[in-house]
Amino acid sequence: MKNPAILLLLAALVMTPLFGQQEQSKATGVLASLKVDQLVSLKETGDRYQITVLDGDLKLPQSHKVLEVGPNFVVVEDITGLNVVRIPLTSIKAVVHFKGFEKM
Repeated sequence: MKNPAILLLLAALVMTPLFGQQEQSKATGVLASLKVDQLVSLKETGDRYQITVLDGDLKLPQSHKVLEVGPNFVVVEDITGLNVVRIPLTSIKAVVHFKGFEKM
């Protein structure tokens, strides 16, 4: 057991599953524009959700706050703090960015 090649091989076999289990934490695609602590409006449209983000200097009240954004889900909390909803990517219809009325 004093052979360094065997020890190196044994260490590689033990460490390989640990590196393979690391999950991608950065959101991409539809959820890439959502940030933690961002205020959003959540609307249920049939069996899917529409998430609306107010861009710019608009300071209108929003119904939810983003708690977590993963590669295939988003977690939001309502303004009362009583309800937390974990929404899988397959249940999101759209992420809408409202730029405001001054752009019209």
